[in-house]
Amino acid sequence: MDVDLGGGILPCAELGANAAWWRLCLLTYDVLSALKTLALPPEFEDARPKRLRFRVFGVAARVLSHARRIVARVAAVLAERAHLSAARARLRGLLWPGVVRNCAQSIGVDLRPGMTM
Repeated sequence: MDVDLGGGILPCAELGANAAWWRLCLLTYDVLSALKTLALPPEFEDARPKRLRFRVFGVAARVLSHARRIVARVAAVLAERAHLSAARARLRGLLWPGVVRNCAQSIGVDLRPGMTM
C-alpha cells in the first residue's frame, strides 16, 4: 500500500497532516478493495491501483448536458471493454445501505437504529 497509494511518502512534518494523509490512503485502499470484490470481473481481483487507473478509470469520455441531465458519452473503446459496462451495472444494482450496514457490523460499529444511509 505504501508504494501504490502513497502511504510511505508523508506530505509534511506535522503529525496531524500525516495522520490525515494516512487515513486517506487507507480509505482509498478500502474503496478499491470493495470495488474489486463487488463490481469488477475476476481478472481485476489482484490488480494494483496503477492497473486499475489505466484499465478501468482512464476511459475517455465527453461530458454533455442534454435535457437537464448530465451524460457521459464514452469512447468507442468501451465497446471492447464490456466488463466495464457490466461492472457499472453491478454497482448500480447494489443496495448501498445494506452493504454499509453489513460492513459496519463486520468491523464492530453499531449503527443507531434511526440512522439511514
